[in-house]
Amino acid sequence: MVEQVIIIGAGQAGLSTAYYLKRKGFDPLILDANAHFGGSWQHAWDSLKLFSPKAYSSLSGYMMPNTKEAYPSKAEMVDYLGKYEQRYQFRVKRPVSVLNVHFSDNIYTLETDQGTFKTQYLVSATGNFSGEISPQFSGLSAFKGKQLHSSEYTNNEFLKGLNVAIIGSGNSGSQVLAEVSQVANTFWFTNRPLEYLADELDGRYLFELSTKRYYATLKGEEIDNTDDFSKIVMVDSVKDARSRDVLVKQEDIKYFTENAIVTANHTLPIDVVIWCTGFKTQLNHLSGLNLNLDVNQLSDDSHSNDYKSLWFVGYGEWSGFASATIIGVQKHAKKVAEQITELANTQINELTEI
Repeated sequence: MVEQVIIIGAGQAGLSTAYYLKRKGFDPLILDANAHFGGSWQHAWDSLKLFSPKAYSSLSGYMMPNTKEAYPSKAEMVDYLGKYEQRYQFRVKRPVSVLNVHFSDNIYTLETDQGTFKTQYLVSATGNFSGEISPQFSGLSAFKGKQLHSSEYTNNEFLKGLNVAIIGSGNSGSQVLAEVSQVANTFWFTNRPLEYLADELDGRYLFELSTKRYYATLKGEEIDNTDDFSKIVMVDSVKDARSRDVLVKQEDIKYFTENAIVTANHTLPIDVVIWCTGFKTQLNHLSGLNLNLDVNQLSDDSHSNDYKSLWFVGYGEWSGFASATIIGVQKHAKKVAEQITELANTQINELTEI
């Protein structure tokens, strides 16, 4: 059987695309590598809070139910995505890991750990969560302590009384530091000065600012070059950490030893390193398509430059303005559904004319 549309990934990008495709009359098959609904949110640390209220944290067609607090929790986000799947009766198969994809005679063949699938149109919406970035430092290979990425961190229970290095700034670094510092001796290392948004600002402000910049670019207008996008959002846990005076940037790392980090003026004993250094796009599941993996050349917004029947949704700026955010991905999902509809209608007309 050849599907009309297959979407790889059932996170916010995949579900949003499925929603708009259903409105166009398609019934896409979604292949999800996770055993449980919730996309990458289910892998975040337990206490994570979004920094936008539910109106800015909901997908099209169905508002997130009321949350216990102003900002949704990880558990509430995961639950919402599960309800979203059920509400629209999406065809989701899980767990299915796509291992490779090939293209021949206008059909994509997907090799997975659950067999082979075929489709006319393919949407990759796997996100960046599997592409962890872990920088290298001199002596790191000799370090004998435990290392984990923020994607592996769940809670602070196993860190009680330990010396913990949090490496990386941004919202993940600050929130993980805030929690770990409640039970451990923490050292925060960042590659840039610590800057924070005003307490009254949150994700709504950042999205609105980003939207203004986007439309200014389209109109050829001067862009506001504010650096607010790199500033840390002051969620409650980070405010609490500030009150405890733990938001302190250490000197830059010179090198690691077996059990310490050495800076210009200090040797700091370290038991555990948590890398809060972000993610990068990982498209190994599409290696059989021999794509040009330069993200500046890979696509025109979400539409592949190499294959007219292939799209990338939700990977960040290269695949569409603000596409890695919940509210931002929706305009791109809608456009992808429109492009698939247009291409399908064109191909039907071409066959009719033969």
